[in-house]
Amino acid sequence: MNDDTTTMAGLPKVLIVDDKPANLRVLQELLRDFEVEVVEATSGEETLSLVMRHQFAVILLDVKMPGMSGIETANLMLGNEDTMQTPVIFITGYDMDELDQIEGYSAGAVDYIIKPIIPQILLGKVRVFLQLYQQAEELKNNNELLEWLNNDRQQQYVQTRRLLNMNPDGILVVNPDNNILYANTAAAVLFNDENEQLEGTVFGFPTNDGQSKEISIGDHIVEMSVTSLVWNGEDVFLVTLHDITTMKQTELRLLQLARYDQLTGLANRRYCLEFIAMALIRAKRRDGYIAVMFLDLDKFKEINDTLGHEAGDEVLITVAERLNNSVREGDLVSRFGGDEFLVVLDDISDPKDTDVIAEKVLKAMAPPHSLSGKEIVVNCSIGIATSPLSGTEPDALIKVADEHMYKIKSKGGNSSSTNLF
Repeated sequence: MNDDTTTMAGLPKVLIVDDKPANLRVLQELLRDFEVEVVEATSGEETLSLVMRHQFAVILLDVKMPGMSGIETANLMLGNEDTMQTPVIFITGYDMDELDQIEGYSAGAVDYIIKPIIPQILLGKVRVFLQLYQQAEELKNNNELLEWLNNDRQQQYVQTRRLLNMNPDGILVVNPDNNILYANTAAAVLFNDENEQLEGTVFGFPTNDGQSKEISIGDHIVEMSVTSLVWNGEDVFLVTLHDITTMKQTELRLLQLARYDQLTGLANRRYCLEFIAMALIRAKRRDGYIAVMFLDLDKFKEINDTLGHEAGDEVLITVAERLNNSVREGDLVSRFGGDEFLVVLDDISDPKDTDVIAEKVLKAMAPPHSLSGKEIVVNCSIGIATSPLSGTEPDALIKVADEHMYKIKSKGGNSSSTNLF
């Protein structure tokens, strides 16, 4: 990868994804002779964010990563029309059987590379997709604007206006005083105005040659880029306004899918573990405490067996609401799996405060649930672990909290147990 960013403009982009820095360095070294911009990602979530912002000639995606796997990532890309055509080559450290390969190809993979990587194989496959990308880009190039430069200035001016008016992006021509000389139809839609009414008004954002930034226009999130040019004999700025509102909404939806449980809306297991890790770092920096409460619903299986899974889902949704209402704003409630929930108490001043919160949770769980015309009480067993007393790693805290929870459950449930006594 060339460090001179000025030479990167217009180069095809290749995304390499691996959670291990050493593997990323190997891929960087193998790709250095290609005239490409190599972009790195270390997780599935980061990959999804990047593919929504950039167009890649090919993605080299590690199959096995902590958190979101390569196949999960590719499946989410395949479900989005903006990313489904991006070619993905999976890199895997084991020989995949036929079913594994079918799953990968179903997720949108175009090929596989087995570790340890044979340079000639990787370079050959990447070269093919770079050639296909460059051919596609050549087909997209529109030379009409260059042709107008050879015409009479006035004819060029008229034709350029017509061409810009056909552009789906908002286009403004702004003079050095930020007065709008021209606005195409797409720009008028963004500003909820008419073209002619925009022309002559002042553009409300500073303009500098080469500028690129995100701005808000009404309810729209817009990527603004500015370049200087000569317009009808006058030095002006061409402002391109690319509406990325839908992209941002899609990116948020993908993040929701990656981090939150779809039934309850609570944080999922993966996001919960990330949150605990960050909370531990903050607690160490402040010389403070965090706590993990492990909750398991008492006799929940009986509800599923007697009233059905739909009733069980109603209980889980209500429990999620009650838990959210029982903790502080900065704490995290997670559905850890099945009828198990984790509450992460971030930045507590005294570990003994966890007993107060546990009692609050037990009280919130006490009211009965109306299920199939019956009033059913669903209690829970709570195990509590605090850091640093029970450990300084997420898994250690969860293990201790889980053990305390089972002690309570073995005694009949509907109570809490902590590591403090």
